[in-house]
Amino acid sequence: MNYGRIIWRGIIFSIVFILITPTVLSSEKNMDINYQYNSFNARKFMQNIDISSLLQATLYTTCGEIHKTNQIIFGLYNDIDVDGNDDTGIDGKDIRIQYILLPWFSMGDSLSFGVNFVINIERLCNEIKDKDFTAKIKLDNVEIGFRSPIASINEIPKKLQLSSLIFLRLLDSTYGFTFSTNPYYSSTVNENMLVFFVSYNDSSDKQEYMFSFEPTVATEITISSTKDPRMWKYSFKRNPERGTTLIAHITKEEISDIKDTIVTIRNLPKEISFAFSITPFKRDGGKIIYQSENTYSTELQIESNKLGICRYATIKNPPKEIYAEWIPTKNNGYLKLITNSTGTSLTLQDKLVNPTVNISLENIGNTDFISHWNLTNPGTLRVIRNSSVNLVIHAFIEEWETKINTSLLHNLNIKWDVNKTGYIFCDTNWKSIKTVDILIKAQSIGVKIKADTFKAEDFQLNWDEEWNRTSIGTIDFLSISIDLYLNDVWYHIWPWI
Repeated sequence: MNYGRIIWRGIIFSIVFILITPTVLSSEKNMDINYQYNSFNARKFMQNIDISSLLQATLYTTCGEIHKTNQIIFGLYNDIDVDGNDDTGIDGKDIRIQYILLPWFSMGDSLSFGVNFVINIERLCNEIKDKDFTAKIKLDNVEIGFRSPIASINEIPKKLQLSSLIFLRLLDSTYGFTFSTNPYYSSTVNENMLVFFVSYNDSSDKQEYMFSFEPTVATEITISSTKDPRMWKYSFKRNPERGTTLIAHITKEEISDIKDTIVTIRNLPKEISFAFSITPFKRDGGKIIYQSENTYSTELQIESNKLGICRYATIKNPPKEIYAEWIPTKNNGYLKLITNSTGTSLTLQDKLVNPTVNISLENIGNTDFISHWNLTNPGTLRVIRNSSVNLVIHAFIEEWETKINTSLLHNLNIKWDVNKTGYIFCDTNWKSIKTVDILIKAQSIGVKIKADTFKAEDFQLNWDEEWNRTSIGTIDFLSISIDLYLNDVWYHIWPWI
């Protein structure tokens, strides 16, 4: 997308218009712009520099079942009928709307400049306040608007300011967007809902951003690129007086590729900032890299069509760093996780309701491990640690359930063949593991191993149809219990008590 064209046209237009008709009034909660508009001089000058298309925008409104389209003028307050009823509002006009473009410059961490597309909307009457209402403005290849959905306790804001800032950072050649909303309600209802959306569209690139707030609060959202083209940074700030749940839906379409991402933050902190990238990982797999300077007591849910089978990743108490990649298949499954955290939980799911794949890691500390598995019969499970790991994993993959709870100081390798005759194999390279509690189970077969101060070297326990047991290899433990699930019955097979 040609952001430079949008920014330069907006800056030139804004500067010229402000120089010609400069009366700007602002307040703490709302920015009210009062332009003394000189249509002849301003419009003629704009046309000479090929920005006349910015002088007029198209307003689309939906109020209940009534759809309307109006042309509105830059800088002016435009009074609009949205419900088709001359008996509502002021002289039949239900809302007052104004749009402006403002140049933006920053000398902060990096020299930046941009243009801010600002909309001020005022509801003029109470007759429409409980309607399902949508208003959006289209200007050039930019659309910005909001929806106040119908609900038992929801209402259209009395006043609302929306802004969409597009900016470029010159020193590191990155760009980004800042979206903000500042609603004011006439009633004391505290559970209002609001959806704020922006889209940018040209011949080669389309980006759509939609933000939903429950309840509605004044919020500022910044999304910006980084030097790593795969990594994007997200910053959220909200009114500190009340909490909310924020859902950010981001769609990017380039040629034939569509990337669809939904970020849900429950109990949105007053301020939160992080960067993450989402990429496919081999067939059916996904990869997430998450980075932040702080830890947060919140829940972050990421949904993406680029995460393979498990398109939902939920992070509770996000840490400073997560690197995760996975192939959540029954055969040749794989999980790699690196974290710098205390008390973080990570869940990977293919569906939020009745998932067929659900991998949950609880109370993750500073972790670095890789796991491979084949959930078949015979099957294998292998955990390779690169640091001391306390693992609590509970996974459902199709008909298989796996639970792992272990303080893993060394690698662990388990194999099984569960039938009337079969075996269970354990190996830790003769390195001691403090605790092991593992369940691997399908519908009619399964293995359960529980041990303390346990180590093994190519240990294999075999049995026949008469439950005669033999073993090879070496094993040592403070306590151990190995159980077998066969034909809906659990059998304790070793050691005999």
